[in-house]
Amino acid sequence: MDKEKLAGVLADHKLWLSDSTKGRGADLRGANLQRADLQGAYLDFASWPLHCGSIGVKGCERLVAQLLFHVARLDVSEASGWAKEAHAAVLPYADKFCEYRNDVQPIGTKEDPNAVSK
Repeated sequence: MDKEKLAGVLADHKLWLSDSTKGRGADLRGANLQRADLQGAYLDFASWPLHCGSIGVKGCERLVAQLLFHVARLDVSEASGWAKEAHAAVLPYADKFCEYRNDVQPIGTKEDPNAVSK
């Protein structure tokens, strides 16, 4: 890495340290997160690995809320019975992520284009 690129990375990191919503985001594509401790990690706009690389990750309420938020918004209309039952079981917790993000609309609101009935 040349000096100019390193200076840019360090400037972005300094910006992130002062405000974690700014600066450069991490690209975790292909990362093995097994048993990683992600409690308190800000993973908004991240892609969750659906391979075994995410097994055993230690998470907090925010991460669980975020994952359930997205599971609840799946269209399972053509899925089998057990998948629909699992989806229904998640629904009571689906809007917990709205407590962390004020730009996220609860299920069933007009603003949610993927709203599902409870």
